[in-house]
Amino acid sequence: GYQVLAASSWREARAQITIDLPELVMVSVDEAPLWALDLLWELKENLPNAEFIIVTRDPAQPVVIDALNVGVSGVLMYPFDTTKLLSLVQSCLSEYRKLESLRRSEEYYKTVVTTAPDVIIHLDQDGKIKDINRIPWYLSGRKVLGSSPISFIDEDYHEVYLATVERVIANNSIESCEYALHAANGDLVWCEANLGPIRKFGSIEGVSLIMRDVTRRVEYIAEIEQQRNELNMLFELGKKVNATLNIHEVYDHLHDQVSAMMDCSQFSVSSVNPETKMICCEYFVNDNVPVDVSSFPPIPLNPEGKGTQSRVIVSGKPMVLNDYQAHMRTSKKKFMVRNDGSLHEEEEIPDDADVPRSAIIAPMIFKGDVVGVIQVISYRLNAYSENDLHLLETACTQMAVASNNAMLYRRAQDEIQERIQTQRELQESYDSTLRGWVAALERREKETAGHSKRVTELTMRFATRINVAQEERIHFWRGALLHDIGKLVIPDSILLKQDSLTETEWAIMKQHGEYAYEWLSSIDYLKPVLAIPRYHHERWDGSGYPRGLKGEEIPLPARMFAIIDVYDALMNDRPYRKAWRTNKVIEYFHEQTGKLFDPMLVDVFIEMITEDHKSKRLIPMPAELKIKRLW
Repeated sequence: GYQVLAASSWREARAQITIDLPELVMVSVDEAPLWALDLLWELKENLPNAEFIIVTRDPAQPVVIDALNVGVSGVLMYPFDTTKLLSLVQSCLSEYRKLESLRRSEEYYKTVVTTAPDVIIHLDQDGKIKDINRIPWYLSGRKVLGSSPISFIDEDYHEVYLATVERVIANNSIESCEYALHAANGDLVWCEANLGPIRKFGSIEGVSLIMRDVTRRVEYIAEIEQQRNELNMLFELGKKVNATLNIHEVYDHLHDQVSAMMDCSQFSVSSVNPETKMICCEYFVNDNVPVDVSSFPPIPLNPEGKGTQSRVIVSGKPMVLNDYQAHMRTSKKKFMVRNDGSLHEEEEIPDDADVPRSAIIAPMIFKGDVVGVIQVISYRLNAYSENDLHLLETACTQMAVASNNAMLYRRAQDEIQERIQTQRELQESYDSTLRGWVAALERREKETAGHSKRVTELTMRFATRINVAQEERIHFWRGALLHDIGKLVIPDSILLKQDSLTETEWAIMKQHGEYAYEWLSSIDYLKPVLAIPRYHHERWDGSGYPRGLKGEEIPLPARMFAIIDVYDALMNDRPYRKAWRTNKVIEYFHEQTGKLFDPMLVDVFIEMITEDHKSKRLIPMPAELKIKRLW
């Protein structure tokens, strides 16, 4: 199974090996020893991987010894049999093929290593770079061989790298880590590294480090994270804007969001008044502490765009100031916020002070107009990037809408307050008129002087006692005040008559409730109060007037006031009798309960007037009496 080539001379042998590359060469050395030795040297040089056998009759001759020193694989002595020859040939060829396989493997791996896109480093036992497959761009111009990777890894990642190397050696394992290193041009390069042990004769003689530049991947992940943060901030900010009209709650939320994403020693929101051309601080946080801005003076808007806020407002464009103090020298007005939150004007600021060193200022634009600015400030130089600026710009879009909504809300609130104040003043004017009517009636009917004041106070207490809604109590008060206003229509001859009234006169007198109704019902705002003036003389058993209503046909306010009106009349002197004692009045109400008066209301009223005013407690009322609109 072997191909055998023969050459009878040195020249023929040399020519033969240029055509074919033999795996095994057999050289006879007895006939021409010197020629044979020279041939061996030349063949060994041209066929460094081939196996050599010398054939001789005298293995002790010098040429054999020299041949062995050259590196022949075996010696075959004449005479030899075929079996011995084949055995030696097979042994040599087997060794050749093993070495050839190893050589090809080494060539293959050498090619792989030299052409690999990753940087492959061999670290010696001292952690120094013993070998490297290629010098990447970020290590170009540096001393690499003999150096430790620590010399170019960012110091923040020294512990990560050293701990990984220690695990590789201690556990005889493959480990991975990521770190940043500084390129020769100053750029920060992110690398992913796999480290494993290099073994020799069973022991670790070094560490292999396969390093890959993953900067683009890290930047891409950072971009995705930035976008995610922006979307999340917009989403959360949008929810807050839609959930509240309190602009300071929105400012608080935005400050928290911004502080979580960038350095934020100070945070402020300012508005600009297009009419007065003044910039007003609306919100300010100093070192995470909200500051009362009510004492902050407004700043004139510089029409030429000098200063910081004026420049952003005039141009409508944001800016990053990574040397804030240098820029502030262009401002006519410079203010500094002390640690206690107070504001003072500062001409010169010490170099070592905790003052603004970097800033982002972005405009809030609504429908094409700049309505304000947001400032984020750091005490460090060069604290902000374009990504930070983009993030704040994104927030400003939402904040402009929120600020406009808040402005519209404030205007609406102001208008509502103005209307409420106008309505209150109008109602007060109306109520003053009502008091005037009642005063005129009491001056006319002298025996009831003070009666209206007393019954209105009792009415309000009683209404509170039975849980009449607060907004409804004013109607009870006005109804009580006007309960006898219909008597203004009654002639003096009847109203002031000292003797008993005739049947005709009494019929006229009993119409004063209807007169009140006819008079007051034409006034819209008095329509809710008509029940008391019209029906306060109706009685529970139907014996009252003017319509003879019975039980709950009588509106609740009138049933209440019927008790109060009689109580006040009995408790005060009249020309024809003296005031009754309290016990007698209470006894009278007990007698008339269920006849003239609503039994449940009588019980509550008696309890109210007999208990200590300083220890009032609300008596639970039947459901039909609670906040019941019957009038």
